[in-house]
Amino acid sequence: MTEVVAPFPLEWADLAACKDSADPDLFFDPDEEPPWQDLARCTETDPEIFFVEKGGSTREARAVCQGCEVRAECLQFALDNNEQFGIYGGMSPRERRALKSRFGDDTATAVAFAIPPALPGGGVAA
Repeated sequence: MTEVVAPFPLEWADLAACKDSADPDLFFDPDEEPPWQDLARCTETDPEIFFVEKGGSTREARAVCQGCEVRAECLQFALDNNEQFGIYGGMSPRERRALKSRFGDDTATAVAFAIPPALPGGGVAA
């Protein structure tokens, strides 16, 4: 497994101006929506299920993605950034390449095609 390295020394967090603030709203807008990554179900899961060896099962990763509220944002990210590996938004690299082949740089349409918006009452738009 590859070690993840922070893009900055971890000690920087100790120097942050907001670290000891009595009023965190001075630094963060409480009405601001958190980044979609903070809402992703995969953050509660072993990341290795999303990066399986060739021939391995992606069923577990796809099940996590299926119930994720930010699945479309995740797929959009993968398409926009040409992610070559792993399951994003419930789709494999091969499936994402097929979307890119069909829709080109129109990733918003590709996402809408791959993940139709849910309708009130649990249905899916046709």
